Amino acid sequence: MYYMNVRYKCEIANATEVKPGLKEWHERLAHQNLQYVRMVLKNNNIEIKESDFKCEGCLQGKIHRMPFSNSESKTSRPCELIHADICGPMEVPSVGGSRYFVIFKDDYSNYRSVYFIKGKDEVKRCISDFLNKAENVTKNKVLYFRSDNGLEFMNNEVRKLFEKRGIIHQTTVPYQYRTRRVPEQNGKAERENRTLIEAARTMLCATDLPKKLWAEAVHTAAYVINRTSKSNETGKTPYETWTGKQFDITGLRIFGNPVYVHIPKEQRRKWDPKGEKGIMVGYSEDVKGYRIYFLKNNRVELKRDVVFLEKGEEQKEQLVMLDITKNKEECINNKSPEQPKDRK
Repeated sequence: MYYMNVRYKCEIANATEVKPGLKEWHERLAHQNLQYVRMVLKNNNIEIKESDFKCEGCLQGKIHRMPFSNSESKTSRPCELIHADICGPMEVPSVGGSRYFVIFKDDYSNYRSVYFIKGKDEVKRCISDFLNKAENVTKNKVLYFRSDNGLEFMNNEVRKLFEKRGIIHQTTVPYQYRTRRVPEQNGKAERENRTLIEAARTMLCATDLPKKLWAEAVHTAAYVINRTSKSNETGKTPYETWTGKQFDITGLRIFGNPVYVHIPKEQRRKWDPKGEKGIMVGYSEDVKGYRIYFLKNNRVELKRDVVFLEKGEEQKEQLVMLDITKNKEECINNKSPEQPKDRK
């Protein structure tokens, strides 16, 4: 019997990173118009020299985009005036069971916050939560709150909330008394609803994802617009004006892209896969991570250790590595394999 000294070599394939083009950035930025996309890239020192193109998702999701007029109000700081509106009920409940979403938009910064609810009886809770967070982040007190005359905004609980906080509630003329010559008095919030719905519909059309993901798409649209659009007056994004912080857009990814999520070793056996396939459907507002939809279990979870599969028009699939869990011991192991332990 002969013994030979053999050194095992584990080949590790490194994916070559390919810079995203105009189409990929258009999709990452929630399918905003190309002029807007080029402006965002220029402001972030990202060079793109590609020509314009036709996006099928945009052609399906929005026939036209009418120019929006400036708000009739003039404010000088965040939280001076908040616009609010509710949208729904949706024809299909979200994955979490929501049928409506409530939008709060700051008049000065244009920062928007979106809440998803199952019924209108939850609006008061959303208002209270938004006011607490808004005043805590901006260090400013909310002075005016503008909404329509819907019962979700016009009830004793909401009235007492505003009285306790010293907020003046401005309401619009009831819809039945409006004429075509009277402009929408709560137009800023109502136009915001249209903007978010168009962007969400477009993202769903472009990815062929089910309608039940509408809430994730709406939240993603609000998240992206908050961090990319810039005010003509301040030259800052809504996020920067609202929080005083800048945002790095290189962390944005294409809504609906397939991903692989790392499975912690505590949740798998020895020979179980280390990654689970899912679909990226959004971002977290509070912590660093992505919202991932898992089709087989119909659930959306927040994950940090994610590998993205992004595909360009004329490119092969590329791996965008965000977090890699290294385990060299499993690459080369000359010892006898251990018996897999039962899951707890």
